[in-house]
Amino acid sequence: MAATVLVLTALEDVTADWVIAALNERGVPVVRVDPADIGPELSFGFRLGAQGPGWQGRLRTPSRELELEQVGAVYYRRPTPYADRFRQLPPQQRAFAAAEARHGLGGVLNSLRGAAYVNHPAAVMRADFKPAQLQLAARLGLSIPPTLVTNDVEAGRAFAAEHPRVICKTFRGPPRARTGTPGRSGRNGWIPRRSTRRSR
Repeated sequence: MAATVLVLTALEDVTADWVIAALNERGVPVVRVDPADIGPELSFGFRLGAQGPGWQGRLRTPSRELELEQVGAVYYRRPTPYADRFRQLPPQQRAFAAAEARHGLGGVLNSLRGAAYVNHPAAVMRADFKPAQLQLAARLGLSIPPTLVTNDVEAGRAFAAEHPRVICKTFRGPPRARTGTPGRSGRNGWIPRRSTRRSR
């Protein structure tokens, strides 16, 4: 039996849909899982011991079952945060449950022997910092515009005086509003995008 590609992503991820469609066209076995479905929608039992140094066991969803030994590759593409699964819990319990899920289920899924990851969560985390990205790009010989990272107003003014055309960027983007929608900066702090729309 051909090795299975395990796709770890959110249900509504369109890019993952395209990848899965392409794999299906090539006859590659695919199983799609959102780790944040942990619970009745996603159960598992993993063992490590006498059978060897790799994790063994089974993932179950309402429609599929997958033996870990069948996984030849993992496509990791923005799965739902574990905390979203437990958002109905009080904050301390939510943090505890999300951490247990991430370190338990996530820990196993991130440690599959012989599986090729695109991309491994640890690599995604390392690449998530813009200063590190810029430094690596510069080291590889790419052209990087003069860049300043600062919280010093005077340093910012001096940089702007030296470089008349300046672009200011956030590192992570605005936080989500309480409704879960993306936000943007307003006079009184971060406000939901939808509240700023105006009719034409």
